[in-house]
Amino acid sequence: MRHSLLFLIFFIPQFVISQIEYPESSKQPVINTYHNIDVIDNYQWLESQETDEVKDWIKAQNKLSLRFLRKTSRQA
Repeated sequence: MRHSLLFLIFFIPQFVISQIEYPESSKQPVINTYHNIDVIDNYQWLESQETDEVKDWIKAQNKLSLRFLRKTSRQA
């Protein structure tokens, strides 16, 4: 019984998460220098929320989130 419960607690959420197909998040490397150290930020482009590319990415993320949240709220 204990092993079954542990299986359900740990495996099932991982299985569900692995089945989610996330929208593509393209890498657009930008190099920032802080105190003479170069730091690559692949997702800095997401900070420009007024661009069409970011707006489309946000819409796709929201669509995924809402689909997932609707399923989980029905199960509660």
